[in-house]
Amino acid sequence: MTREEKNKIINNIKATMAVENQKLSDSDIKLLEDFADDKISMEEAMNLIKNMILRKV
Repeated sequence: MTREEKNKIINNIKATMAVENQKLSDSDIKLLEDFADDKISMEEAMNLIKNMILRKV
């Protein structure tokens, strides 16, 4: 995926989140970039998200 495509997708996600009064953190953006670059699989991304949520509870 090109850098432009990746930025467009991330910016679309940011805009969608902003409508819901939410904001992406730097770690959220890093996770999206890693997934877009095929550095992590969907399963790895889901596990990272689950672990982030469970640490906050």
